[in-house]
Amino acid sequence: DGFIIKAQAVVTSVSPNSSSNISSITITITGGNFWSGAAVKIKKVGQTDVSGTNVSVISTTQIVATVDLTNLAPGAWNIEVTNLESSPGALQNGFTVTAQAPTVSSISPNEGFNNTSISITNLSGTNFFSGAIVKLTKGTNTIYATNVVVASNTKITCDVDLSGEGEGEWDVKVINTDNQTGILSAGFTIKPYIIDSPETSASYGYSAG
Repeated sequence: DGFIIKAQAVVTSVSPNSSSNISSITITITGGNFWSGAAVKIKKVGQTDVSGTNVSVISTTQIVATVDLTNLAPGAWNIEVTNLESSPGALQNGFTVTAQAPTVSSISPNEGFNNTSISITNLSGTNFFSGAIVKLTKGTNTIYATNVVVASNTKITCDVDLSGEGEGEWDVKVINTDNQTGILSAGFTIKPYIIDSPETSASYGYSAG
């Protein structure tokens, strides 16, 4: 006697339904069959589940909880509510984690000659994510980096083929998979490859021998 079977929670909406991955956020979940003791999670395939804290069941149709979004992968996440002694109820892709735009602060080396490829050993900045694209741009001209490795959210290594490209200052751009872009204006300089001759004295470049 006195045993109550608690129905599966139903999640219909969450507010707010998106936020940046820089801090914790308080969310309000609306639905039905919410009971005292219910647990809240956000989940994404390939990522570690994030449990809500400070969960407060306001009524059978509303829950308030805090979720830490710090450094979470951007994209859609499922919102899940689980009553005690019940299977979870979920809102698929109910919450979107966004990322701050990347910033680019420096590149090393920051110059090269236009007759060769070079390896960038340290492209520094913030908010770099796996899958980011690196390129140099000057006007309508673009050089895409290859072998891009996002070593951390503050460092990228890559290779850039400068062969035949125009001399001068180029912008350095990092584009994350959410299409947000960081730019270091005039951050890289391409120098012309000049062959010295008996009649010509060049102040830079390589000698033919």
